[in-house]
Amino acid sequence: MAPTALADADLRVTVFDNDPTRGVSVGLSNDGPDPAANVTFTVRVAGATVQQFEYAGTELSCGSSGDTVTCTSPLFDVSYNGTQVVVLRLAFPAAGPYAVAGQVTSSTADPVPGNNSATAPVAPPAAPTPTPPTVPTPTPPVGVLPAPVQGRTVNAEPVKGIVRVKRPGQRTFTVLQAGEQIPVGSTVDTTKGRMRLTSAAGGTKLNVAEFYDGQFKVAQARGRSLTRLLLTGGNLNACPKPGTRAQDAKKPKKRPGRRLWGSGSGDYQTGGRHSATTVRGTVWLVEDRCDGTLTRVTKGSVTVRDFTARRTVIVRAGKSYLARRP
Repeated sequence: MAPTALADADLRVTVFDNDPTRGVSVGLSNDGPDPAANVTFTVRVAGATVQQFEYAGTELSCGSSGDTVTCTSPLFDVSYNGTQVVVLRLAFPAAGPYAVAGQVTSSTADPVPGNNSATAPVAPPAAPTPTPPTVPTPTPPVGVLPAPVQGRTVNAEPVKGIVRVKRPGQRTFTVLQAGEQIPVGSTVDTTKGRMRLTSAAGGTKLNVAEFYDGQFKVAQARGRSLTRLLLTGGNLNACPKPGTRAQDAKKPKKRPGRRLWGSGSGDYQTGGRHSATTVRGTVWLVEDRCDGTLTRVTKGSVTVRDFTARRTVIVRAGKSYLARRP
């Protein structure tokens, strides 16, 4: 059955990252007000060769040929605003210049056609400098990380700042390098940086999102797509006990609490002390405080499970929800 005719949908293409050493990333979003029908989304780096590509979410069906990745969707919903990101791993036959071009078409009318395409220059990695035979050969550049395995490993890449990782069995944190595969159960510290986390969603599909301004432990069951990020750290033991009067409570030296910002899509859940937030394609904050766990959304929407009230609510952009401490 053909998709129902729709009023209009503002489809937007954005180049998130044009550095091929990290993977050229181009995103597709629907700013509404309606879903878009018969969507075709192409990402091309003319003259290069697509060696591997990754994408997050369930709205697109993608394939590659030569220098192009083509994705299609019979109905691209508004609720997946900003969630569909295609990451290209490329080979370059010459020094360039090259450019990445993303473009989207749809049978639904678009009120803002000017943002249906986006381009950015792409600089191939520099060739290693020749060295005399007596000099040891330089270490080759780090290759593409192996695919993550459900319940066992995830791929972690620093985006900016300093990101630290403590693997299971380790007592101390180490600085995350250009890109590493880390075991499930690792604790990640992004209080001074930002990182991209990729987990296996099943088959060739991946969960991809960025996290920052917090510390968390990675959890994922074997054979399951859902990747849980459990907030750690913070001095919540310094919070006053229920029933303590404000004037009687001893004030801690540092305000108790812990938080984590996330941006992206896929099957991710951020777990606080009093609630768990499941991603629907968004930019969101989860913060454990003395009075409860706060969820704030600046883009898209999330689903929040309130452990105390035993209910589930949807929090949309511009709104927040506090799961109160019992």
